[in-house]
Amino acid sequence: PANGSRALFFGDYRLRAENRNALLGLSWKVAPQWTVVGDVKYSQAIRDARNRLGGDTLNQKWSYASPKLGVVWQPSEDLRVFANVSRSHEAPTYWEIISAEVSKPMNVRSAVTGLTELSVQKATTFELGGAGRFGSGESAVDWSLAVYRSNVKDELMAVSDATGASSATFNYGDRTRHQGVEAGLSGSLPAPAAGRWDYRLSYTYSDFRFRGGEYEGNRIAGVPKHLLGAELMYRRGGWRFGPNVRWLASDTPTNHQNVEGTHQNAYAIWGFKVAYQHDKHWSAYLMADNIFDKTYASSYVIRRSASEAMPTYLAGNGRSFFGGVKYNF
Repeated sequence: PANGSRALFFGDYRLRAENRNALLGLSWKVAPQWTVVGDVKYSQAIRDARNRLGGDTLNQKWSYASPKLGVVWQPSEDLRVFANVSRSHEAPTYWEIISAEVSKPMNVRSAVTGLTELSVQKATTFELGGAGRFGSGESAVDWSLAVYRSNVKDELMAVSDATGASSATFNYGDRTRHQGVEAGLSGSLPAPAAGRWDYRLSYTYSDFRFRGGEYEGNRIAGVPKHLLGAELMYRRGGWRFGPNVRWLASDTPTNHQNVEGTHQNAYAIWGFKVAYQHDKHWSAYLMADNIFDKTYASSYVIRRSASEAMPTYLAGNGRSFFGGVKYNF
């Protein structure tokens, strides 16, 4: 309550969780440049829950096998290419099994909890990628690239109620699909005064969608489509300094119905870092984040649907500074 007194006690659960896993893997070099890899993991997950207040009980147990098969081609130390197909499973946690609801937001005595029977989330994933290096010496460029597609069934969907409070988790009744690209680039270039420009760049493209059912064709809420991070540091001697940026380059839906006017807006947050390496033991750094003091929504609650008057956003941090000293033994 607002006066600081203890709120209503409305949940008391006895919980028992067990996870048992057995893994068998194989790596077979079929040719000097080619390796076949595979493994299979057998899992058993137990989630038992009993409400000490109401007496209701829900015991759940899932058993499943998750195989993986892939091939790796490595023609040189500077190039590695891989492809694989895998089956994955995700068992629910108690955060998803135990639900809470406040039917009358201004009356905490209306708060109730419940137990939700759920299925394991299952996915078949295809992945293709590689990593390597262009050039040699200090100016060599390191790169990595991966593309993937996961066909998901019984996806665990967590949503909030009209007040913005966590409400319930459910298995989506039809198919969903996760696909995207992950890329990275890093290296160093000559700079004035006998220094070096050290750069890093990462990019993630995510296209997570409902393939059938109630929200067919819509994007799954809470997953940014384009996300980019970059850093450029001037290095000379033990000193390094330079800017960095986190760029969410597209609007992101906050509800599965993708209602117009309720998206998280795109934003770019700039920072700056100064670091000094005194010797192999001592180092220090000072960082500034959101140096232009941008106002933006960093996170939000996810709903099945919403109106323009309903989205619940959490503001990101304003301009901030932090630093530290590090000692390696």
